[in-house]
Amino acid sequence: MEQQVFSSITKILPKILIAEDDQDLVELLRAIFLNKNYHVDVALNSENALDLFQRQRYQVVLLDINMPGDTGIQLAERIRNMDKNTQIVIMTAYSDVDYAIQAIQFQVFEYVIKPFKVEDLV
Repeated sequence: MEQQVFSSITKILPKILIAEDDQDLVELLRAIFLNKNYHVDVALNSENALDLFQRQRYQVVLLDINMPGDTGIQLAERIRNMDKNTQIVIMTAYSDVDYAIQAIQFQVFEYVIKPFKVEDLV
């Protein structure tokens, strides 16, 4: 019994950073990931996202391509330069081939076109 309690206390929750300016989508994603016991931080622009990432590392970063500040692709490049292991997921309403090619260059884990099924991200 003691060992079970100790293991659950020391278990590190996976960390997710959501960088998205659509407040409704942010709240939906945040609620879903919190329900799965992930640690979730939110940034409504690229500057805040970069600031959060510099202070702590995340296992997964969800980036909107079109948000205030740098584009999601620019932010993906900066994050990739800081941490090669973070899984980066680009979310976009635009199915632009140029963005997809750039995303591949920065080893983006997934390129998701909005609207998408939330289950596809989980």
